[in-house]
Amino acid sequence: MGYFKTGQNATSLKETTRISHDYDPPSIVGMDRPLSLKKPSLHKPQSPTPSNYHSGCPLIQVNYYGFRYYDPVTGRWPSRDPLGTRGGLNEYGFVFNDPLQWYDYLGGAPKSVEDHGVEGSNEASECTAKDKTQPNKVEYCGQICEDKCGKITRTGPIRGSSTPLKSSCNPSKAPCPSGSKKVGVYHSHTARSGYGPASPGDKNYAKSQNCPVYVGRGKGKVDRANPDGTVDPVQRGGKRVP
Repeated sequence: MGYFKTGQNATSLKETTRISHDYDPPSIVGMDRPLSLKKPSLHKPQSPTPSNYHSGCPLIQVNYYGFRYYDPVTGRWPSRDPLGTRGGLNEYGFVFNDPLQWYDYLGGAPKSVEDHGVEGSNEASECTAKDKTQPNKVEYCGQICEDKCGKITRTGPIRGSSTPLKSSCNPSKAPCPSGSKKVGVYHSHTARSGYGPASPGDKNYAKSQNCPVYVGRGKGKVDRANPDGTVDPVQRGGKRVP
């Protein structure tokens, strides 16, 4: 909150000084300490920019992200997560308080195993198509990982090996970070296999490792081999299959 204090000789907004008080966000009120009033600070009035939202009053300036407002002064979200507790117990948090590794530009839920499987497969397929030495003939792969807090990430894609007869990629060469476990793998198929569906080897791996295997087939096409031996299409033409 804040207010404007104008000196006796002030004749324009440029000569106006704003005195603001920074308060803790409402998320901590009544939890571990009472609402605190920090030392007042002086700020020069700022001109509005297209990325900022002014509610008809120059006293409060926040950035609007489509689903929530962000206060750049306190570095906090003054409004609750629209997902509620489905996004975590802290309804005022954002991407597990780890924005260096996570992003959420649509204000939705964190990425799932399926999200990483599809995105990783498409990325691997793109690497296969653009391979500098053997375009369309080398598989790329990586692992999908889950840490102790439930965060899902992925490794790779790394380049596999290729012979005149076949191409393969070992996802164990792109291991999950320490403290995380493997919950899935992804890789690309090549022109040698006609960018075909999940192979018997993919099915066997999914069963033996008890995790899904995502297969990038190029042109926005992704399949998933399941531990029970079945295969499901998860993306066609760049769009998720319902």
